[in-house]
Amino acid sequence: MSILIRSSTVGFCRPIAALLSASVRTHNSVIVRTTTVRQTSRPNRSGTTLALLSASSFRSGGSTRLWASGGTEGGDPAAMEEVNVALAKEMVASHYSADPSGESVQLLDVREPREIQAANLGKYGWRWTALPLNSQFEEWREEVADGELLDKDKPTFILCHAGMRSRFVGQYLTQNCGFREVYNITGGIDAWSSIDPEIPRY
Repeated sequence: MSILIRSSTVGFCRPIAALLSASVRTHNSVIVRTTTVRQTSRPNRSGTTLALLSASSFRSGGSTRLWASGGTEGGDPAAMEEVNVALAKEMVASHYSADPSGESVQLLDVREPREIQAANLGKYGWRWTALPLNSQFEEWREEVADGELLDKDKPTFILCHAGMRSRFVGQYLTQNCGFREVYNITGGIDAWSSIDPEIPRY
């Protein structure tokens, strides 16, 4: 059984990572593109089928919506949106502006502990939950699927190094766990460095 560790001074959960102190910059960008979506699936190591989406559908205001069949009650599709770092920053900041406690939103970092220590977004004062995909997926996937670790109804933003691992986790949350509002931060923390140079690259 994995344990969720919270720290009011750090802003990360499992594992605890160091904070960086720097100024905040804001940027805006809008991209519009239309392509098609094709759905595939494959089993993971434990035999659980994880649905994968192979293409984007609609991108507007820096976001792309990926539709997955059967993800929510009543037959409505679950949706995962891909948002660029500028839009993600704006959206999360808006949640914290409305509710400084951060209870209205969930922020997930799916990188490994050493990566989080090398570069993180703790400087913003946002609360992050660390769920390493590569090394700890088997430890947390059932807790997440059962709704024990996260709230499936809250807006959930996912971050990794470049956006691929976070996309995988986003697809798992929407298609296998019933999460209703999931955002993959495209480009990951590496792209975040382009709008905030004080976030180190690695």
